[in-house]
Amino acid sequence: MRHQGLLELLSDTDAYEKITESIYKGSISAIHGLEGTQKHLFMALLHGSHSSSSTLIICPSEDRAKEVYKDLSILIPDDRVDQFPAREILPLDLYAHSREIIAQRVRVLEKLQNGGGHCIVTTFEALSRRLAPPSLFGELPLSYEQGQSIHREGLVKDLLGVGYERVELVEIPGQFAVRGGLVDIYPITGDNPTRIELFGDEIDTIRYFDPETQLSKGHCSKVSAAPAVEFSLNGGASSKESVTRTLVEGLRKTEKALASGAKKTALSNLRGKIETLLERIEGDFVGDLEAYMPLFVKETYTLLDYFHKKPLVILDEMQHLEQSALEREKEIGEGFEGLLDEGAVLKTQQQIFLRLGLFKETLMKYRRVYFSLLPRKVEGAKEVKGVNVHARTLQNFQRRPKLFIEGIKEWKKAGYRVMIMTSSQERGQNLVESLWDSKIEAVSVSDIDKAPPPGQILVTYGEISGGFEITTEKIVLITDKEIYGGPRDRRLKRRFKEGAHITHISDLKPGDYVVHAQHGIGRYLEIVNLEVQGVKKDYFHIQYQGKDKLYVPTDQVDLVQRYIGS
Repeated sequence: MRHQGLLELLSDTDAYEKITESIYKGSISAIHGLEGTQKHLFMALLHGSHSSSSTLIICPSEDRAKEVYKDLSILIPDDRVDQFPAREILPLDLYAHSREIIAQRVRVLEKLQNGGGHCIVTTFEALSRRLAPPSLFGELPLSYEQGQSIHREGLVKDLLGVGYERVELVEIPGQFAVRGGLVDIYPITGDNPTRIELFGDEIDTIRYFDPETQLSKGHCSKVSAAPAVEFSLNGGASSKESVTRTLVEGLRKTEKALASGAKKTALSNLRGKIETLLERIEGDFVGDLEAYMPLFVKETYTLLDYFHKKPLVILDEMQHLEQSALEREKEIGEGFEGLLDEGAVLKTQQQIFLRLGLFKETLMKYRRVYFSLLPRKVEGAKEVKGVNVHARTLQNFQRRPKLFIEGIKEWKKAGYRVMIMTSSQERGQNLVESLWDSKIEAVSVSDIDKAPPPGQILVTYGEISGGFEITTEKIVLITDKEIYGGPRDRRLKRRFKEGAHITHISDLKPGDYVVHAQHGIGRYLEIVNLEVQGVKKDYFHIQYQGKDKLYVPTDQVDLVQRYIGS
């Protein structure tokens, strides 16, 4: 864990002592006056205060969750902090499923089932979608060992049952291929694909291989494949017959609702959709039934049920969280009603979402800490231990060296502990030399591993969202953001490490794998001309797993890259 000294400084504050005492007594706590990095440091501290247990941080948006996760990842060991992202807003086959998002969610569920001590950052949107029972999910991961007896057909059925896509050539996570006695598998959460060689009905060898060259590159004795879906009946006792019976019953209930409105086209669409699904189940027992889970699982399970012990729940700006949750509920309700009228969903499918009121009721059973910039009333809480922290964000020096040097001198004279975090070692070293040139003693360190004494100036490197000053404790942290100005907004030019920039439409050939900024890796098929709301445009046609497809306007080519592997 890097920069432990930052946490040590804050652990000596009066605010931290009051909050930890309140948590220990089981009281509800509220912290006011913090924003950005200041808030994230206190979150990391609270997680560390009960390291034997876990922490769940709920943010009002995906952007906030990503920012919190990014800061916590340099304050908490990498294997102990994760982000649990939200899935697509409506449970429909016609919307593309991002493999990256599914892999990220599955990775979190597996970690929670394997032990405690984790810090999970998420949103209400991600939490409000029901999950498979933990006991059922625990049966889904597959494991194969050298010397194990297994029929090739059984191995294929197992992989299909947990959502793996059968292809001719394995290139990306979540795929598998069969060629004679060779079975290639790319685990959805794995770093390397593996090749199983069968000798009769026995696993003779297991080797890693390069997805680009397809050449083997090392032996291993065992391969584990996490499920490529969050819900499958493959691990339970349900047969094809019982699955078919349940889907048909769901169809009948929805038919009654549609028949009352004499919506013949919708009825026809829905029957066609279910018939297609039943054919797929009959053919290969497709594992991805997550959108239909309410038909098969009557009990309600959420991420909270996957923790071994009840976690400490941290709520970030509850007022904003509730507002975004209510807006989302309205969006889901209106969207689902329209899809039901079109015959695109079964009536029961809407039960996959939990309403805000029910979720807030569930949270009452957990120890909670509320973070907000301004003091706010906590609904439903009789007694709340409130703590106000006197912190503030820093002025932006906007590349004005003289102003920056003057600020450092004033902090040093006042006995502040000054820490400067730059984005690279090289930039940090240059800054140390500049400070010495200005007759300011500064020390370059790779980590802030312990709290610096008053008046000392430490320069280190790392990516954190911004600086701050806590006046009562005489602590200041300065980052590139304050020294050189804020970073450019890169959201519209998001780039993936797996992707290569597309300079022209001709760079893509049908069949190429591409990376979309929101939906992840898919296969480019063609350019089609579609009319949307009376306007005709050219679109990239991208295919995802099964029949999922996505159309991206060609004038938004910056959202798509050619996939080149991780």
